[in-house]
Amino acid sequence: IDTATIAVVATVPVGIGPNGVAMTPEGTLAYVANAGSFGDTTVSTVSVIDTAVNTVVATVPVGFVPFGVAIATGPLDPPDSDDDGIPDDSDPDTVGDVVITLPDTNFHGSGNKNAFLSRLEAIEQLVRDGNRTQAIQELQNLRKRADGCGTAADNNDWITDCAAQLQVRALIDTLITSLSN
Repeated sequence: IDTATIAVVATVPVGIGPNGVAMTPEGTLAYVANAGSFGDTTVSTVSVIDTAVNTVVATVPVGFVPFGVAIATGPLDPPDSDDDGIPDDSDPDTVGDVVITLPDTNFHGSGNKNAFLSRLEAIEQLVRDGNRTQAIQELQNLRKRADGCGTAADNNDWITDCAAQLQVRALIDTLITSLSN
């Protein structure tokens, strides 16, 4: 299609059931999602068209029945599931979401669950302010409150359930690693 005149200038045969097209910003390639035929996943493809010669230059097998295609024109933003401006891989809320679901009986003392969550909120503010080094230090300190459980929790552990400790500690370790990169 000539975008200036909206006239068909060429017809390019693509896969079965074409149902979406996207073009690169410079207009040199077009990608066509081909849904295939119902029940036959072997024909679900994306056709890549060189627009200079109006020819399919590649056919890429894809998952079952693609409905559309899009072109990313820049770096993709990492997911931010709680929409707080911090990517999930760097967001202390990922730890807090687990801690908040733990029963109070998994904590040593009634205030330790709230203390853990309060520390995570303070760490989240450090991340939001761009102070990753301090956030990592605070996470390392908080990790000490869930680092026991050879056979039982340490006396300084706020989380006393061993399975819960392992889960929370793994999330904190992942968060520290992500913030370190």
